[in-house]
Amino acid sequence: KASVEVPSPYAGKVKSVSLKVGDQIQQGAIILTLEEKRLSDSVSNAESVQSNTNAADQSQQKDSLQEASSDQQTVQSVKTEADAVPQLTDEQIAANKHVYAGPAVRQLARHLGIVLSEVKGSGQHSRILKEDVYAYVKSRLTASSTSAPTITPVASGLPALPSFDKFGGTTLHPLSRLQQVSIPQLSLNNFIPQVTQFDHADITDLEEWRNSLKADYKKQNISLTILAFIAKALAYLLRQEPIFNSHLADDQKSLLLRQEIHIGIAVATEDGLTVPVLRHPDQKTIKQIAIELGELSQKARDKKLKPQDLQGAGFTITSLGSIGGTAFTPLVNWPQVAILGISPATFQPVWNGESFTPRLMLPLSLSYDHRVVNGADAARFTNRLSQILADIRQVLL
Repeated sequence: KASVEVPSPYAGKVKSVSLKVGDQIQQGAIILTLEEKRLSDSVSNAESVQSNTNAADQSQQKDSLQEASSDQQTVQSVKTEADAVPQLTDEQIAANKHVYAGPAVRQLARHLGIVLSEVKGSGQHSRILKEDVYAYVKSRLTASSTSAPTITPVASGLPALPSFDKFGGTTLHPLSRLQQVSIPQLSLNNFIPQVTQFDHADITDLEEWRNSLKADYKKQNISLTILAFIAKALAYLLRQEPIFNSHLADDQKSLLLRQEIHIGIAVATEDGLTVPVLRHPDQKTIKQIAIELGELSQKARDKKLKPQDLQGAGFTITSLGSIGGTAFTPLVNWPQVAILGISPATFQPVWNGESFTPRLMLPLSLSYDHRVVNGADAARFTNRLSQILADIRQVLL
């Protein structure tokens, strides 16, 4: 759900492009063919490069220069990985320390996420050289391009559509790219037993306080929305109710409780819904949250979100804003176990023990994975959130 530039570590002339807009590619697929003008001695984090790059060890310098001379006349195939280069674990880093290699080679291995113990050294006493590392990368690329696994989309389980020619026919209307890439993720919800808990929060006093602050915030070019207060209240509550900030383990016998708070914020764009992530709202002031919400929303609308802006959420908030409606049942975004839906607030008569008074009530829709969360937990969660929003001073102390 993000547009990402893929820089090339080589300068040169593009001879041919192997892809066209809309193609779905796999790891190891060739993007383009490049006639290289100069030789680079590094491989970018964002892609792997199929090349015979020269070695940099001084003991091999003469042979390397001869190799570079021939390589500069060849056409290089630039390949990109579907994901960023993996980071080494502590165990792998420790294992690399026991391999016979120079500092430059070790730095290159860390840069590429390579375990040196898997690389065969060609130097004296099996010393690993830079050219050995590049040869290892090339072999991995060759293997991935010939045996890349086929990504099977989640089956909808629905039969093929019938013909509508007898009923006036149809017109083909392509979905946006964002909608297309969202379908497999949304289809995962078919495997989640989802339930939605509804509640109302009295935000009369909170809205009065927010309106008193809006003018000053506007002078600072900050949009102080009710969502900033909800995010702060929710982050506070997730600390008290960690089950809602967890994931069901693959063996379905335990939960993975998240140690940090990262909340996805659904943003409507022209192409569809995207969900950038608000980091550590429990550690930030409402002003800081308001600023970041504005920045994330603008980046989403401008299509400038990076992959890391969309990853790692443990809980999601989605809001109808001022569009309308009284309640809805948002879909849990796997592997999360809950999502909070916000509908437009309206004034409603509330009995205070003596008479009905107009109070601004905010509808809450909490959808949850019933395998992890039971109904009592959900009812307690929305009730507690309503209490916090009615008097948010307890969060700020």
